Amino acid sequence: MSGTATAAGQLCRRLAATTAAGLLASSYGLAIGWATVANWQLQLPHETLRLAATQRSWLISMMYVGVAVGSPVGGWLGGRLGSKGALFASAPATLASGVVIFFASSYEMLMAGRLLIGLGSGMSNAVYMMYISGTSRPAERGLFSMLSEVGIVGGTVLAVAAGELVDWRWLAVLCAVLATAPPAALLVLLPSDPVWLLARHRDAEAQRAADLLGLRLSEMAAGAAPQHDAPWREMLHQLGKRRNVAPLALVLALFFFRAFSGYYTILAYSLEFFRDVGLALDPSLTALLFGGVTVAATAVTSVLIDRLGRRPLLLASAASTALCYLGLVLVYQVPALAALPALPVLLLLAAGFLFYVGLGCVPHCLVGELFPEPVRFLGGSLVPVAYCVFSIVALLLFPPTVAALGPSGMFLCHVACMVVAFVLVMVALPETRGLPLTAIETLFDPCAKPQQDKQKHIKQVESGSH
Repeated sequence: MSGTATAAGQLCRRLAATTAAGLLASSYGLAIGWATVANWQLQLPHETLRLAATQRSWLISMMYVGVAVGSPVGGWLGGRLGSKGALFASAPATLASGVVIFFASSYEMLMAGRLLIGLGSGMSNAVYMMYISGTSRPAERGLFSMLSEVGIVGGTVLAVAAGELVDWRWLAVLCAVLATAPPAALLVLLPSDPVWLLARHRDAEAQRAADLLGLRLSEMAAGAAPQHDAPWREMLHQLGKRRNVAPLALVLALFFFRAFSGYYTILAYSLEFFRDVGLALDPSLTALLFGGVTVAATAVTSVLIDRLGRRPLLLASAASTALCYLGLVLVYQVPALAALPALPVLLLLAAGFLFYVGLGCVPHCLVGELFPEPVRFLGGSLVPVAYCVFSIVALLLFPPTVAALGPSGMFLCHVACMVVAFVLVMVALPETRGLPLTAIETLFDPCAKPQQDKQKHIKQVESGSH
């Protein structure tokens, strides 16, 4: 009975670690949801702080500037303090953003608040997958990664729904508190990431953390640890090695195709798209519609990712999304189909669901799996920065692409993007389902084996604790 109770307690701690990391990372989704609400409310005639169209556009974009700054900071803190310490450090900026926006009396104060929420989101997004992958078992790592994604996506839907009841000032406070108070309370009760502790040669603490979480250290780390006095210099040196740069390049490529898949740019212009096909929907209803589809897709992915694997989901997602886009091309080319306003909406929602089942979710899981220990935090900090750049470029290119090629030409471009993503996954991505982190570290270097001295040391630590 005591063994069962211990196992149950260990599972609860692993779930709590996932929940805490996911809630702190959900500040990103909450910030997007807040922007959707504020973008609508701050143009209403009765609003005292009414913004022009250009100002509202910057209100949305300023968060990404903060993310680009916060991600390297989060990665640096992750190397120094561990992923748990970096997650803690992200909370003050997120909480401060709610306060600044609540008391905002000018456009400049709103920009400062958005910069702060981006800073906090960037810091947490750089390390939250590292904490989840370092505190979960191989067989459940995919599920736990997707559970955190549900929190991020759900944050957007929650913020938009709450915006129907409260104004943008109180919504900013609500989002800031939800994204910081509950996860901070959980993190106080949880251990640090055993992978980071072991890499810092804090063997006794690593073993205690592993025992509390029900993990085996021999499955958590295999590579050499960065130096104490210059972790980032050592990381940059390690990044030059093929076995480290290959997974980073692959993950960045997946996020590139994620940004240029068309779904997020279409979502940003969804109101105009619906009006073009004869539907005039409320902005909040539109956001909730797409958000609901995304939450459902994320929930499905959480069930399938540890059963089918990462590669099958990515391949099926790229192929089926391309087919939906081809259907949209036909809608614009065949007059009889264009006369059915429900058809393009259904195809677009289906594309969103199928995209998010694979390309929308799985790359986040791979961030916590593919990066070897020497470059985990460097890679985790580079991905959000690169994705922000990809997303901004994709958003800026969307209107001129539609103007030059028309809607059908634009969807054909997205079809081509999905085809290239399919080929990339088929050729270059190894399957990581159920593999311990030690085994994943060797996938991009077939001639390499986990360092025997390091593995022997880990075994000694494990045996010495019993």
